[in-house]
Amino acid sequence: MDLGKFTTDDPSYKRFEKTVRAVHDEIQKNKNKDDIKIVKLDQLLQDIFNKLSISDLSDLDSITDELLEALKKAQEINDENDRLASQYGNNYAFVKTYQDAVCDYTAVDQSVIEGTLVIVYENVKDTLSVDGMIAQGRKKFTDNIKKESTKDLLKAGLYQRKRIQRFRKSMKVP
Repeated sequence: MDLGKFTTDDPSYKRFEKTVRAVHDEIQKNKNKDDIKIVKLDQLLQDIFNKLSISDLSDLDSITDELLEALKKAQEINDENDRLASQYGNNYAFVKTYQDAVCDYTAVDQSVIEGTLVIVYENVKDTLSVDGMIAQGRKKFTDNIKKESTKDLLKAGLYQRKRIQRFRKSMKVP
């Protein structure tokens, strides 16, 4: 692209600008910047922007196409996080716990981790405020959650003693 003929009214530039703004907005929606998928996406974006040269904008359309792919990945990540959050009363702390557990426990099926956290959430959702724990006392609170969660995990067929115990300890789940 001849820079002498370049204007901000150029369709390629407008498409590029719109895409950059959309990617930025989508990444800002993400609530867990430490998510490995977001870190990888950030690296991809850095690689794309390193290709952009001020002196040669001839491949602006191909860079925009790469940005559109990055936008699609960001939307998929956010959609998955929203899906997970909806199971946990829109509590993104559980989404982060899920993501951390998936990274730390690659040998455990993701559906087992997800199901376990759903059961734990169901048992703690009414006592997520500090007041609930203070009223019961920490020991009684953790014992109660542990008892209820274990019972529900057994009913759901998700409790396999060694695997779940290691998983629960790593999450510091009561």
